[in-house]
Amino acid sequence: MATPSPLLRVIFRYFFPCRRGVSLHALHGLAVILLPIAVIAVLRRGVVQASAVTLAYALAAYLLTNGHADLPGILANGLITGLQISSIIFTAIYFYNVQRGHGVEEELKRRIGSQGAPFLYIAVFFSGFVESFSGYGVPPAVVAPLLLSAGLDPFRATVSVVVGHTWAVPLASIGVPTAVLAALTEVDVGQLAAATVVSGSLSLAAIIALVSAKYLRQGAREILPAFALALLFALLGPVTKVYSAAVLGLVGLTLGLVLSGGLGRALETLVVLRYYLLLVLLLLASNLLGFGGLQYTFLVILAAALLSQFLERKFSRDALRRSISMTTRSIIAVVLFAVVAELVKRGGYMRSLALILAEVAGPLYALAVPIVGAVGAYATGSATTSNLIFSTLQKSYADAVGFDAVALLALQNVGGGLGGMVSPAKIAVAASTTGGKELEPR
Repeated sequence: MATPSPLLRVIFRYFFPCRRGVSLHALHGLAVILLPIAVIAVLRRGVVQASAVTLAYALAAYLLTNGHADLPGILANGLITGLQISSIIFTAIYFYNVQRGHGVEEELKRRIGSQGAPFLYIAVFFSGFVESFSGYGVPPAVVAPLLLSAGLDPFRATVSVVVGHTWAVPLASIGVPTAVLAALTEVDVGQLAAATVVSGSLSLAAIIALVSAKYLRQGAREILPAFALALLFALLGPVTKVYSAAVLGLVGLTLGLVLSGGLGRALETLVVLRYYLLLVLLLLASNLLGFGGLQYTFLVILAAALLSQFLERKFSRDALRRSISMTTRSIIAVVLFAVVAELVKRGGYMRSLALILAEVAGPLYALAVPIVGAVGAYATGSATTSNLIFSTLQKSYADAVGFDAVALLALQNVGGGLGGMVSPAKIAVAASTTGGKELEPR
């Protein structure tokens, strides 16, 4: 078996001084973490190139340290996991584009994008609702123009949504980032979603305080009910699980509309969102009946999209073409990173690195887990990619120090969502829809 070069040993020991010998496995684990971040953040390449480079390295490392005996099964398992996750990504975006084709966005702009609109509830809860069905920077592009048409200046309209939607990112696209973490670490997705929601309720409260005080200057009448919704979010987690952001986002928007314009205005808006309501109910029902797996979620979303087209008598290829265009690169990256994660897990690289982390930092590293998730999301532009990169490391560390793995992974998940708050890509998308030249100096 090959051993690390003396130079690599010296560098590793400098940053990770420990009694445990520095193994080749630990160095491979560190390389798999740093490679995609370097390709995206330093070399300014896309996520597909980063995933391909990382896969090539992980494959070479596995062949070097473990041979090729189990390789076909490992590649097949990674491919299956990646395709299952990708099916949710695609159908969630397809459902969103179908509703867009039905004119939902324009109708919402007419009904709630006017003077007297509940700014806080649109910026935080409605943007989170949109995120729960889409991802890909869609909420800033959809919701910021609503706030602009309702009277906010471009800067506040943009930033309040870029910040406001991040509480829902771990549950984006019907829970894809959470499903990724659960699948790659072999924990129960429902338990992980519930733990994520409980931890995320604290970040939601902080987001409400920040958006209302700094960007929207809301009064107590608007803020206090919003804080109550943050508490409700924590209570919803064990019941609605990966659908919690969709449920709370809808409840929050409805409450905001009732407070600003009465029950009639809220009901009119819910009629516009009727197919979103239908999908939420179908997903909750399928989960309660025991059909909550990735394959069933994919079928439920697809069925809801097709049913809405049948009922509206609007069958257009535009939604399909747009969905393919929006998701192709992400799906390729997810599949490749899923294979990388399987190679890394079976090769034992992250376990070796986690043992060194546990010896050097002990339980203190747990405090840095959400920061690691946030940095990963900022560097790669995606909470899902951050989870793909760090999932095995965080699980291995939790096992090494005896922490609850689900709770620790929830911190990674929440951190990944918050990292999108300062993502240049999301800011650029939102600014492009609100005439964002004045954003640059701020």
